[in-house]
Amino acid sequence: SIIEIFKKIGKIYLKKKHFDDSLLYYTKLKNKKTNLFKNDSVSFDLFKDLANLHFEKLHLDESFIYFEKILQQQLNEFSSNDFSIKKLYLICGNICLEKLKYDKAFYYFYSLLNFELKLKYFNDPTLIKIYKFLANISYRQDKYDKSLIYFYRLIDCLIQRRPLDDYSIINTYIMIGKIFLKKHFKNQLRNYLILINDEKTKEINDIDISYEVYHLDQTLDYFNKILEKKFQSNIFSKDSIYIIIANIYLQKQDSYQALHYFNLLINSLYEKQPQGDLTTAIIYSLMGDILFKLTDFSQALIHYQNSLVIYQKLYEKNHSAVLTAKYKIRDTLFPVL
Repeated sequence: SIIEIFKKIGKIYLKKKHFDDSLLYYTKLKNKKTNLFKNDSVSFDLFKDLANLHFEKLHLDESFIYFEKILQQQLNEFSSNDFSIKKLYLICGNICLEKLKYDKAFYYFYSLLNFELKLKYFNDPTLIKIYKFLANISYRQDKYDKSLIYFYRLIDCLIQRRPLDDYSIINTYIMIGKIFLKKHFKNQLRNYLILINDEKTKEINDIDISYEVYHLDQTLDYFNKILEKKFQSNIFSKDSIYIIIANIYLQKQDSYQALHYFNLLINSLYEKQPQGDLTTAIIYSLMGDILFKLTDFSQALIHYQNSLVIYQKLYEKNHSAVLTAKYKIRDTLFPVL
């Protein structure tokens, strides 16, 4: 039949890597075939060849259509070909990532993770690549708590086979440190502790794994070793490490330790800028928020007043930072209990 002829010619050109000619005949075959999306072996083979041809030609949108069809066909038939399904999840995820379609990419890599976890433990080293994808996609989307989850799962896998000073583990902790810094600067002008709780709930409720206290303890240990100069790091300044450690303690809900490291940060900032600067004012305000939540109103008041003094040096009297500091002082003097 003409369909078989088109198929054979297309196959010949495909084997010779004459992709344009092969695509021409497969397109003719597709146009001739009725019930193209029927679940039969001919359609399946056609999908595979069209997917690979478009992929070779970097026609990512077209190749994705066919790879997705193949994947759905495999899943609908409850295929026992695990390797094929895993490979298809990976291909679809990578195509979406290349097209910057992060939500869809996350969906395919997360589906792949669930597929793997049917037979594997969460810390199986073969899951490293998947956790990396999920962590980095979440990071690019500014979903920092979700990103932390997968970076910590990545650590769980890496330490199965590698020492703590291995480059891959150090690089993962660097990313974790960057996340805590980003969370800090993202939240610094808002009600910090409430925001942490709200965001964590919003981001993590839609997934069924989370990071544990021991993950935070491991991170604290890593960054404390940098402070003690047991580990080398040219990535983070001492001030950045103070911020990271303080934020980890906030995540652990250990407010007093967080205050201790924010205080170390304040002292370090004053050494560089005795008059105080914007960062100093923001940290004072943040410490005031923490103390207010602890109902230590007298200390909260002192920190809010310190922030106001610096803000008044930097801004006009009607600037929002000045007004916010005054509101906080008023609320501290007359707290609603």
